[in-house]
Amino acid sequence: MYIYILRSFMKGQTFMEFTKLHTSGRDYILIEHTSSQPDTHLPTLAKHICNRYSGAGAGGLIVLNDETTDIDVYSHKGLYAGCDLSAAICAAAYRCAKKGISRTAKTL
Repeated sequence: MYIYILRSFMKGQTFMEFTKLHTSGRDYILIEHTSSQPDTHLPTLAKHICNRYSGAGAGGLIVLNDETTDIDVYSHKGLYAGCDLSAAICAAAYRCAKKGISRTAKTL
């Protein structure tokens, strides 16, 4: 799994932070969404940011809600996709990397 932290997608006049993740031949763009952020139409955002020619390029958009730890996934076409296993693996790896948890576990 590769995790790229990119901070270059323009949303209006401000920058939007996102992370690009790859696993099992699938790629996703992950954003953290909180209620304090301005209201964003996520299906439209998914279509634009996942476009491989004019956006960052990905097969889907993962939206993490920090307040409720919910995971929402949108396809590159902007359709709500629920949550699939690849997206869940990417979200778990992202949260572990962010908290500094190692991928290797030690047994006693």
